Amino acid sequence: MPSTHKNWVKTLVIRRTRPDDAEFLREMLFETTYWRAAMPRPPIDEALARPELAKVLEGWGRSGDLGMVATDGQGERIGATWLRLWTRDNHLSGFVDERTPELAIGVRKEFRRHGVGTALLLAVLGRAREGGVPRVSLSVEIENVARLLYERFGFQLHSVARGVATLVLQLEDAAPETERSTK
Repeated sequence: MPSTHKNWVKTLVIRRTRPDDAEFLREMLFETTYWRAAMPRPPIDEALARPELAKVLEGWGRSGDLGMVATDGQGERIGATWLRLWTRDNHLSGFVDERTPELAIGVRKEFRRHGVGTALLLAVLGRAREGGVPRVSLSVEIENVARLLYERFGFQLHSVARGVATLVLQLEDAAPETERSTK
């Protein structure tokens, strides 16, 4: 681990996922699921064997999958984000429709609240926009402070069920203010 946040912030690298990132994506899925400090954390294999979690990364690399990994500049992986399309018959809680990929993001606990999530979101949303993705959805527990990051990016409330909000971002409306003013 880098000795200070100051050092790794200067060298933060965001890259596309590779086949050797599969286990790290599982770790980030675990982090995003068990984000509460007071929440009991079962062993990762037990937690990710739950049917609703087992399918999240199953067959990763299929058509429409897009993932990004943040490293500290020395190759240590510290966070990841990914977009995945789902069907009406097989989907997660943030499902909107078959053309809207659902976003997930996880950052190792010691690197949270230092801009890693912001950098990952900028990267994955930029790639999605370049690829012609019309909108992105995600699900987030209402009390999760990460919701504020998503709202800052322009995600809008789509629905709420059992304490979980589904948010949607229209990518054509998500361009930074400087880009919008030049169009």
